[in-house]
Amino acid sequence: MVRVQVIVLLLLVCAHSLWAQEVKATARVDSNSILIGDPILLLIEVTYPSGTNITWPALNDPPKGFERLQQKEVETTKTETGMISSMAITLTAFESGTFHIPEFTFQYTSAGKIPQTVKTTPLSVTVKSVTVDTAGDIKDIKPPINMPYSWKEALPYAAVACGVVLLAWLIYYLIRKRKRGDKIIPSVAVPSRPPHEIALGSLKDLAEKRLWQQGMIKEYHSELTDILRTYMEGRYEIPAMEMITAEILNTSRLMSLKTELRDNLQQILETADLVKFAKFYPLPQDNERSMSIARSFVERTINDAAPAKQGLAEAIA
Repeated sequence: MVRVQVIVLLLLVCAHSLWAQEVKATARVDSNSILIGDPILLLIEVTYPSGTNITWPALNDPPKGFERLQQKEVETTKTETGMISSMAITLTAFESGTFHIPEFTFQYTSAGKIPQTVKTTPLSVTVKSVTVDTAGDIKDIKPPINMPYSWKEALPYAAVACGVVLLAWLIYYLIRKRKRGDKIIPSVAVPSRPPHEIALGSLKDLAEKRLWQQGMIKEYHSELTDILRTYMEGRYEIPAMEMITAEILNTSRLMSLKTELRDNLQQILETADLVKFAKFYPLPQDNERSMSIARSFVERTINDAAPAKQGLAEAIA
């Protein structure tokens, strides 16, 4: 009697194990009857034991007669008896009738076994059209609602009206001024700053940028010499921005400078040329010295007066 009970128990355990490891696929909808245009949820599930590889069928196109509104990704969860993979698809239909959702075929492979397939059960969904009473009059679902008039509604129109009046007045005002020959926008004479003020201010700004301290040696010397060239154009009326170093130094106005000033200017310009064209890297003290020499050159030539058109005529000649 004991042996019989043991055998029955073993058979029950085996049957439970076989049932737990069975692969099942199901498909269901949340309603078998809908109105045209209403959504319907199609839920596809497959249960299988752990370690089983499941291949989902291609779900690129919706079933015939339906249109797909949304399709979520496959979600897989673990249960006490195995795994469940599911997908939710929202469908709709715009024609009445009975439409069929065909079976979905899954392929699965367990360890050490040949590939097998499992299918869902086909489904049918009835799509009903909306009943229209053609004998009655066409009318609104609800009658129009009369809303109280608010001053906020009139505010945009008042603002537009004010804007139109203001624009018309402005056009009339401008036309009158033009007929009288008056300038619409009066010009304001801005006195020009002397060249030395511009140069000293620019040198101060350049020093505060700390270009060479940040490794921008070429930019530092280029801007430094541009400041000096602009200063010489304003002070001596020579096109220094368009001239090379030798041409600048050989103008009669600079040839008449003191030897010390001319040598210092030559050193700044030639150092900048080496940096820009020969990839020369001056020492930190050389960079500081160029700035100091530039300031000194401007300050010591403040009172130099350029003869009328003399420097420019020499450069052109």
